Amino acid sequence: MLERDDLAYAAGVAFGAVILVVSGYADRSPDIVMRNDFAGFWAGSRTILDGATPYDAAALSATTTRYGTQHLTVYGYPGWIALALIPFALLPVQVGSAIWTFGGIVAAVLAVRLLLRATCPGVPAIQTLAGVTLLASQPGRLTVLLGQWGFVLLAATAAAVAWLSAGRAARAGGSASLFIAKPQLLVATAFGLTVAATARGHARRFLLAAVGIAAMATAASLIVVPGWPAAWRATVPGVLLPDPPQTTTTFTLFYGVLGRAGIVVAIGVIAVGALLGLFFRPRSDAWLAMWLALSPVAAVYAWSYDQLLLIVPLVIATGVALRRSRRLAVAATLGWALLLDVGATALAVVAAKRDSESYSAVIPLIAFALVAGLAWPERRFRSPGKPPPARPTGSS
Repeated sequence: MLERDDLAYAAGVAFGAVILVVSGYADRSPDIVMRNDFAGFWAGSRTILDGATPYDAAALSATTTRYGTQHLTVYGYPGWIALALIPFALLPVQVGSAIWTFGGIVAAVLAVRLLLRATCPGVPAIQTLAGVTLLASQPGRLTVLLGQWGFVLLAATAAAVAWLSAGRAARAGGSASLFIAKPQLLVATAFGLTVAATARGHARRFLLAAVGIAAMATAASLIVVPGWPAAWRATVPGVLLPDPPQTTTTFTLFYGVLGRAGIVVAIGVIAVGALLGLFFRPRSDAWLAMWLALSPVAAVYAWSYDQLLLIVPLVIATGVALRRSRRLAVAATLGWALLLDVGATALAVVAAKRDSESYSAVIPLIAFALVAGLAWPERRFRSPGKPPPARPTGSS
């Protein structure tokens, strides 16, 4: 059974890779590699190696000019990221970029496979569709083109869920510690995982690993780049969070439609999503699916490539549905594959014409609604006489 699943997943990944290459998003030409977002990350870490701080605009500008990388107005990441990526900055940009991109893809492929084994065993169609979507989706393709964090964070999230479900709390916490790369994207995810670990009796090991590693990374960054938090606060929030909002978030979407009242509506939508999440038992997979799906909806700063993280809660919710109906699970997988592969691509075309990605923020909202619909029968406040569906024998 698992061998057939593995083959189905490999076929999906291979087909997704073909789509990625044919679409042109796998472009590794010097013009792309030296100007994409990874080149900006590289420049921040390279500035440290050259004896300066990336939070000094003049020093950062000198680095980007010297090495011909993406020009940055400010270095937008916290100090621990600048420190963590120093090994890549020891290499030429092209080499570091290749390791970053293909290493991230391999990590994501393996982690999603681990998650599929735990949640959706024995259904090759689900394995194939998930494999295709990993690389063929608009968020996946854009992550490759820009050298963004999507595959690394997807791998960290999928592995954290799979390991927590398997009782390997320390591994799960260690994987979750990577959330500090883009914490604004994963607030609800971190909450959901922490509560789930507590409910399953794994809080101590999970938090020791997650908080311990994050604390050590923070301490190291303060030693290597002293005073960076003050410099970051003085420059970055105003650049990354302008008024009005301009990113691909729920806030931007509703602001564009309703003006300032849209901010209040967005907060209300997020609050409703959190309330719905509380309808589920913390020990359940449905709980994890809901809170992980809420994270992209609640993010205060995100772009369309960050929607790659939606694959994890969608896979978990599909596994929840699979306990009730194989047909429903396959149909749901087809639905979210089309959402990320076709729907997100169509919205990207619209975004290019509008020079704004705000409409693409509907993707996380639709995904959250789908996850909630699939998980709803397992809510804790059901009518009497309706026990929760039993987990199939041998599943995690």
